[in-house]
Amino acid sequence: MAKKSDVIVIGAGIGGLAVAAALASRGKNVTVLEKAPIVGGRATSFPLKGILTEYGFHGLSAGGHAVKLLDLVGQSIPLQTLDPNFVLFRNKKFHEVPGEIDDFATWDYIPAGDRPELIDTLHLVEKMSFDEMEEWDYIGFGDWLKDHTSSLDVQDFIAQMGNIYITEEFNSNLSAGEVLRCLKLALKEKAWSVYPKDGPLNLINEAFAKAVTAGGGEVLLNTVAREITVRSEAVTGVIAESKDGVLKLEAPIVISNMPVWDIFRLIPRDFFPRWFVDKARFLEEHSQLAARASAGITCISKKPLMSYKTAVLVPCMEEVNSTGASYVRWLSEPTNWVPSIAPQGQHLFQYGPVWPRWYVDLLRERKSIYDKEIRSFWREIKTMFPDFKDEDIIWKGDGVILATDTSMAFPGNAWKQRLDVRAPNVAGLYNVGDTVRGWGVAMDTAVSSAVLCAQKILKTKLIDLEEF
Repeated sequence: MAKKSDVIVIGAGIGGLAVAAALASRGKNVTVLEKAPIVGGRATSFPLKGILTEYGFHGLSAGGHAVKLLDLVGQSIPLQTLDPNFVLFRNKKFHEVPGEIDDFATWDYIPAGDRPELIDTLHLVEKMSFDEMEEWDYIGFGDWLKDHTSSLDVQDFIAQMGNIYITEEFNSNLSAGEVLRCLKLALKEKAWSVYPKDGPLNLINEAFAKAVTAGGGEVLLNTVAREITVRSEAVTGVIAESKDGVLKLEAPIVISNMPVWDIFRLIPRDFFPRWFVDKARFLEEHSQLAARASAGITCISKKPLMSYKTAVLVPCMEEVNSTGASYVRWLSEPTNWVPSIAPQGQHLFQYGPVWPRWYVDLLRERKSIYDKEIRSFWREIKTMFPDFKDEDIIWKGDGVILATDTSMAFPGNAWKQRLDVRAPNVAGLYNVGDTVRGWGVAMDTAVSSAVLCAQKILKTKLIDLEEF
């Protein structure tokens, strides 16, 4: 006998868990299917030599959509703000980025004569309305900077602020509207990122999963969706497979948390209008060319590399950042802000860039180039931190990840320009995640799509995504 639910969600990434939590908290019986043995998708946490860590550095906005939705579904968890907002390494010096706009008046990263222009530009963003930002969705962020600033130092720094949210090699590949929305949120909160106080980032995903089960639903792990069943142009359920065999699940609403183009693996493309298929295929092609891969090194050491409880960025113009097609390098040491994720006396740091997919594909094919890049990462670390010694290393590794988020926010595909969360032609079918409508920083992009989806299904507003 088929299991019946009000809603089936395919994928327990943060987008799928967030929409499931929102619907479960409003009385819907929700079943979540996840092919992996744990929840979290690309932003999950895993044990590495006894330390709970993530695949790369993920962002969660202070005052963002995820934080608001956790409150809404009754699953608030203790969070801490990363302080300072972030740190820049340039000219052999670390520069802590202020939270208050007026504090930039004495910030020596920017030449004194250019600081008034920086402050004026940030105040301009701070005062912008949501509607004004939408007008820039078709314009590249690099072009917006050139139109609104004359100082190259100011342009470069604000470009780095934007790349904290949406990492790209060229700023004009980013929608100006998308970056402006994210910047305004950070300026309003006077903070960039938050992180759980008592554990790894996956506590966020686990909190949303708890809201699902608290509402009477369930999260089925190690369960792969094989087909979305459709009758009379409306979904009727999902056929899935688990270790216990084939599962037949019935529901009038199915929500996919996969990339939007992967829906054609579960429903033939003939069910959809040509424009939808063409746009989804275009986005898939774009994802292969955009900055959707990261590479880097991970190290467990006896001593902390640094004392900062935040991310360090190495801009492209800094001579330490010497190789590869990347705008910034990222350095994070999560054991600095959550020591409890590691055994006593052990520290973990991760360092590397986000690169275009084509370049990482080249690295995978040419081991000599890959090895050269890894050596460069270590050389850069030892240049920035000359006191760091090889004898302090307990374990080190390196690798690539063939997916990063927010690269879908290019001019003409930002916010309302994106494919809607409700799929065309097939009643009851929805998509969530960072490849459909939504805005925000990293994980918040997927959560905003989840909020939009839940609001369409419930026919009520949960969170005002256009209000700062």
